[in-house]
Amino acid sequence: MPISKSAKKALRSAEKKASVNRHRKEVLKSALKKVSTKTLSDAISAIDKAAKQRIIHKNKAARLKSRLSTQFKGAAAPKTSSQPAEKPVSKTKSSAKVKPVSKISSSDEVKKPVSKAVRKDAPKTKPSDVVKKTAKK
Repeated sequence: MPISKSAKKALRSAEKKASVNRHRKEVLKSALKKVSTKTLSDAISAIDKAAKQRIIHKNKAARLKSRLSTQFKGAAAPKTSSQPAEKPVSKTKSSAKVKPVSKISSSDEVKKPVSKAVRKDAPKTKPSDVVKKTAKK
């Protein structure tokens, strides 16, 4: 039993949220029970809403939608004939092809990567030499 005022308020708000979430979950379950090819989009919409409102996890929503789409894959797809469709004939001459314009013009040169210059007068030291010098001091 809550004692402080803030704990009482938290209990009231938790009860309200629980009742709202319970209703939303019932709506989702009823939408999933009545799924047909005509109501497939409504069921997917209900799943998306439930995931957005965090009634169900987003991965569960993706899994449910995937299962529904595979279940109604053959029924929802429009029937196509086995013969290939004919290509429409264009009225313009398509025999003359246009050459693509090159992106690099003659004035632009391709830049080569610049290597780091090494000073010739710099002493060549090894990491082990640096450690020895600091240890002697």
